[in-house]
Amino acid sequence: MCNYSQHIILSESDNAQVSWCKGCQGYFVIFSSCALSFSDFELGHFRNILLNLSDGDFHYDFPGGRQVLIKDHGASPGICLTQKQADDLEQLIAEAQTVVEAFKIIYHYNTD
Repeated sequence: MCNYSQHIILSESDNAQVSWCKGCQGYFVIFSSCALSFSDFELGHFRNILLNLSDGDFHYDFPGGRQVLIKDHGASPGICLTQKQADDLEQLIAEAQTVVEAFKIIYHYNTD
């Protein structure tokens, strides 16, 4: 996450927020106590991961129920989500992407 302080909140819920930074033009997903940063392509890829989760992916028996562990194969940290959390987060990202597309149309602005 960059130090530029002018983030535009694209979508949010009680425990999550998706924002876009005017400075680095990156997307930031804050979920519970996790902070994730993405390029436009990476955010779309992360959403596709969430969309393509199956019941069998939720096989970790962590506190709070059955969860999926999403992480980069080259990294140790990951994010654990219940089915409801994964669905809610995917919806939040979809809403954020819709806001960005509307922003591009209205202001003839290219965020790529």
